[in-house]
Amino acid sequence: LSASAGAARVGGGGGVGGSGGIASPEAQLLQRSLELTGELQSFRAHVEMLMMMDGKRLPLSIDMTKAASGRMRLVMDMDSLAPGMRMEMVIADDEMFANLPGVGWMRMDASAMSGILGQAGPGIGDPMGLFDGLFPNGALPADLYNVQSLGKEEVDGVPTEHLVILMDFGRIVKEMSKSSMGQLSQLMSLSGGSGNGGLDSMGINEIEVWIDEDGYNRRSVMNIALNANSSIMFDMRMFGFNDDISVDLPASYTDIPLN
Repeated sequence: LSASAGAARVGGGGGVGGSGGIASPEAQLLQRSLELTGELQSFRAHVEMLMMMDGKRLPLSIDMTKAASGRMRLVMDMDSLAPGMRMEMVIADDEMFANLPGVGWMRMDASAMSGILGQAGPGIGDPMGLFDGLFPNGALPADLYNVQSLGKEEVDGVPTEHLVILMDFGRIVKEMSKSSMGQLSQLMSLSGGSGNGGLDSMGINEIEVWIDEDGYNRRSVMNIALNANSSIMFDMRMFGFNDDISVDLPASYTDIPLN
């Protein structure tokens, strides 16, 4: 989805109010959704990710569960790497438990997570963080974001407002936190880019979101152009907001030293 295509179908006007201006209803809805996401104690999500690397399709499916305790469970189906390949992970504070195919449950320091998940696809461990990182100050200045409505739609049977967000990605990158920059740099490494300098060839000009009547983000679709031949598409559906969710640790496991 390109920024120009999005602008063509939604027309002009309706953007975010600048400093001292009045934000559009669409921008206010998005702002409220970002705030609610930041306040979430627990949720469930399903992510479909499609990486296109020099013409090769690498699909990945992820189910996420986050409990109010902070524990998170990830189940990843990675048929593109090997038929029937599936990995399950539990993240609890500074520890990570991974159920590796043919090995069983292993416990290691959570700092190892980025290396393991990065082999399958950066952003997996925190796709919502990758999304939120594109709004670095929690604000939506008019010169960086243009929020438009594409109408009413249902997501998994829930009525929502479908929004498209056109953005000035080059300028937003300069405002990003080190954590968000690190995730984007990991993405660039997949296409052979190196470090933050490779971000010059990256493009995220448009994001689509579906926000329900309570202000929760039910679906987010984001296409990331890494370069002329490589891209990544995230399609995340969220539900179970603030439900009573528990994430249990594995009953038995093998310890793996960080080194």
